[in-house]
Amino acid sequence: MRSLLQGPRSLPFSTERRRRANIECPLLSTVATKGRTLGKFLLVVVLAMTSIGAAPPSLQLIKTEYKDVSARLEPHTIDHRWIDDDPDSRTLLSRQWSLAAEWAAAWLNDHPHQGADGVKAALAALDPQSTPDVLVLAPSTFLAISPTAIGNVFIVSKSNGGKYHVAWNIASLQSADVKSAQEIAAWQPENARDGDFSSGLIGSMMPFTLGILPSDAKGRPRFFIVADYAQTGGGTLAEEVSVWTWDGTTAILRLARSYLVGMEQGVGVRVEDDLLKIQKRQDFHTFYSCSSCKQRQVDWIVRVAPDSVKDVGEEAVDPELDTIDELFYRLINNKPAYDIANPQSIKAASAIVEGTRSSETPEEWKKFSSLGMLMSWSITGSARDKVVCLDIDGVNTDPGTMVFTLKQKSDGFYITRVKSTGTDQPCPKSKRSGP
Repeated sequence: MRSLLQGPRSLPFSTERRRRANIECPLLSTVATKGRTLGKFLLVVVLAMTSIGAAPPSLQLIKTEYKDVSARLEPHTIDHRWIDDDPDSRTLLSRQWSLAAEWAAAWLNDHPHQGADGVKAALAALDPQSTPDVLVLAPSTFLAISPTAIGNVFIVSKSNGGKYHVAWNIASLQSADVKSAQEIAAWQPENARDGDFSSGLIGSMMPFTLGILPSDAKGRPRFFIVADYAQTGGGTLAEEVSVWTWDGTTAILRLARSYLVGMEQGVGVRVEDDLLKIQKRQDFHTFYSCSSCKQRQVDWIVRVAPDSVKDVGEEAVDPELDTIDELFYRLINNKPAYDIANPQSIKAASAIVEGTRSSETPEEWKKFSSLGMLMSWSITGSARDKVVCLDIDGVNTDPGTMVFTLKQKSDGFYITRVKSTGTDQPCPKSKRSGP
């Protein structure tokens, strides 16, 4: 396995394109050694210098090569999400990504006044089945999601000479801290393979959100990219978010992290003033939910300050559920809980734990000490007094949905009552509820 900090292999520059450019050094050497006239030599030099500033290949040439490369790549793809282990696969994928970006730049050069709409039109023309997503970073700089099946993101920008060019590609080598470099490595073509995403190396990536962030102290645009790790099924999805600065020449990676989400959780990544909030799924200690359900929801928060991008930690979305989970966790592990619940609540919760423990063998309980599956829940009440309803399938005490009363404290919540409803009715829906 290549180093995490290495970039993708160099992209091939075809013989045909070198021939069209007519700038190969061996040609000059041959002219000189064969004793051609000075006039012919100067003509070759003039032609070579002229070709360096020549316009990029025509749209038709790019589109023809794109279709050819895509056709050659197709047999090497798996479920249209990954590439196989053939060394040619990564080369073809890199070329496909490059051609899509070159096409967008060439289109803008032919339609210079179309702007972001021009990029969308270009990508739709290259692949009519795609749904182009483009973000304006500056008046003549555009961030776009490639129409390719295996995901890629690129930037086209107008140079000082007035021509659009491909300024950046997320598959290129990125300079960053070790953790971010590991995460972003999944975008490289050699890592667009099926495997365990938690290694930080395995992709491929499916970008679905581009978002703008507050500019930095120098007025430079900043943005974020959200992408799914490719997978064939399951209700729990792996995602990655990355934060970047556009410095006028290229994009600079500031932060990249991966996390899990439930397919039904509803809330994802959003910007609130100078905060980027990423809602993700985590596990409770003592109960669980279906793979697509909300489970424990946590906001990972990134502060986008004028002079920095900083991870400021995590914040529970429903801390009341955390308090109840903590009570059961302590009781299961024979730890004191008087700082989070009164004696009556501890006694009632202990009975629930013992009822569940007695229904399983000691070996089963030691291996998996859980009260069961969280079927539904809701939180109601005032700012200071909360009522939490939990419907847990597998609680073997007095059957029925449980209701907890909690009071707000300066440092969290305190449980004042634990009661079973005596029925199996699901918890009532509220503004804060879940499956």
